[in-house]
Amino acid sequence: MKKLSAKKIIFRYALLILVCVLIFWFSSNSGEDSGGQSGRIVDFICGIFFPDMDMLSAERQLAIRDILTVAVRKGAHLCVYTLLGAVSFAAFFPLRKKGLRYIMSVGFAFLYACTDELHQEFVPDRTGKISDVLIDTFGAAAGAFIILCVIIVIEGLKRDNGSAEGRSGDSEKM
Repeated sequence: MKKLSAKKIIFRYALLILVCVLIFWFSSNSGEDSGGQSGRIVDFICGIFFPDMDMLSAERQLAIRDILTVAVRKGAHLCVYTLLGAVSFAAFFPLRKKGLRYIMSVGFAFLYACTDELHQEFVPDRTGKISDVLIDTFGAAAGAFIILCVIIVIEGLKRDNGSAEGRSGDSEKM
């Protein structure tokens, strides 16, 4: 396995820090601001999938919006922590054992999710939730797993290309 240049290592850790700052920024929004962001996304989804929503009863509209709001909010957790898991797996490149790198990446994201939910306890109209930590950790595990699989496939392709070149080189020598 080749060694990464200092620039690449710095870039990977800078990306990791950037994702952590992004998560912190989202978590720093008040409950009202966060709800407004989610509400705009729900409005957009409703406009696409429920163009005649105003024809539905108020109770039905509220039920649809409630379900979509939960899906959008939990989906945001899942997506941003999938990104964190992927980026942390890449940043922890110096750990040569892929299994250890995977565990460290998911562990880092879990600890960050815990501190993120604790941080939300101090933000107006926000609360920290253990269920969000679980969603975040699942997302991080998925992100790290995706990068792990990509690396394994790339290494396999390189190995196959190397052995194919070796075989074609042998036949040319004959």
